[in-house]
Amino acid sequence: MTTDSTRPAASSTASSTEGEHFLCDDWFDPLESGVRSRIRGFIEELLEAELDAALGRARYERPGPVGDASRKGAVGARHGHRDRSLLGTFGATTIRVPRARLTSPEGKTSEWRNVTIPA
Repeated sequence: MTTDSTRPAASSTASSTEGEHFLCDDWFDPLESGVRSRIRGFIEELLEAELDAALGRARYERPGPVGDASRKGAVGARHGHRDRSLLGTFGATTIRVPRARLTSPEGKTSEWRNVTIPA
């Protein structure tokens, strides 16, 4: 017995490493996909809640009268969303960040910036 059948021959080892493909390279994992969508939804809800607190009202709510005691926070208006790509321990994902324009008591406007996810 001069050959070892448990190891590949020397000539085939060199050729197999050049075009070697890993098992599951093109595998779709529904569990991973579900986790990523949950993470994306959680981050988007967190950003919406932060904007609600900044505006002092929920989405589609109208501000109260100017002298109303229940009116808290800044005055402003939402205006759409923008896509932002995040890279975390869960992998790369794209989230929709809400946009809003805040109005100061002096009448000046500024773009709302979230503090949850730094630039």
